[in-house]
Amino acid sequence: MRVSMSADRRRQAGFQLVSACEQLLDASGPTALSQVTGRSKSWWSKLQSGKDAAFPTWETLRRILPASVSEQVLEQLQAEWCAAWSHWQGVELLPAANGAPDLAAMRHARDGARNTYLSGRYADALRIYRLLIALLKALPEADGSDERHVLVADCWSDMSSCHVQLGEATAGVQAARNAVAAQHRAGTDGVYARHQLALAYLHAGCLQEADKELSAVIGIYQGNGLKCEIIRARRDRVNVLFAEGRYAAATRALRRILSSAMDFEPRFRYPTMLKMAESLALQHRAEEARDCLDRALVYAERNADELRDHLHRAHAQAHLDYLQRAIVSLEAAPPDAPPALKPFVWDVKHAEPEPAVTDYT
Repeated sequence: MRVSMSADRRRQAGFQLVSACEQLLDASGPTALSQVTGRSKSWWSKLQSGKDAAFPTWETLRRILPASVSEQVLEQLQAEWCAAWSHWQGVELLPAANGAPDLAAMRHARDGARNTYLSGRYADALRIYRLLIALLKALPEADGSDERHVLVADCWSDMSSCHVQLGEATAGVQAARNAVAAQHRAGTDGVYARHQLALAYLHAGCLQEADKELSAVIGIYQGNGLKCEIIRARRDRVNVLFAEGRYAAATRALRRILSSAMDFEPRFRYPTMLKMAESLALQHRAEEARDCLDRALVYAERNADELRDHLHRAHAQAHLDYLQRAIVSLEAAPPDAPPALKPFVWDVKHAEPEPAVTDYT
């Protein structure tokens, strides 16, 4: 993958998409495209020159196409749109010598998509992941099959996280299930994908399924000696207690986790400290929650170098923002009328109606 910083990247991407539309729709130039699609000549001209601030989504492009367009042309045009959109975003897949993206290029592209996801550009990341899965699916089965399935699983797992952050719980669960299936095809235990499936179940309100998956995941982590991952899974399991309104039990569980995580990496301990502050806030214990949050912030400042990547993640910033708002609202409210708070896991803005999720595994 190459991240393009060129000023004419948008012009190139727009020109690429318009050229594909001209060829596949047999319409030469913005005037002809306007006649075929019903969109103005100005719209096509701006897209071609890169002057429009927004690149059209596939859904937008699909809506303006003539009803007579064949499925074959639609598939070709969607592939062209994916390539042009990725270039618009600054993500380019570098081809191998035979012209097809190889696994090394796919790994780099996966990393670029993950950076997009971690920065909070969830819808953009979903588009890149869909393109990567389609490209990976097209690779020859004999071309590093196990690694190919691992990469597909990584994409589906991150897509699940993106869907969850967008409030698309059903799509998040299906994407996580696809990740588990791809991990099994790669011959692995699928533990990381199952962990994401548990989180998706949580957001969907399927508490029994979430608790069952987290229990199984903890057992696998223990068998593999992954102590830090055990801490992460136990912390995530606290969300089940939150959902059940068992905040005191959650606080006790978090104290046990913190006592066992004293020597672990800050990226595992710091989020647990924030979770403790959340647990106290949900019990309307404003003073204790404030003290816990302040200690977490001091800890983060002392370990700034080790936590740099974690602190810049959009989800981590969102959790901190949520806590600060919750505690301020508690401090400002009368003691006999505390504000109604809900756990951070469900403090997500829901997006438009959930899209269908295709199984590419």
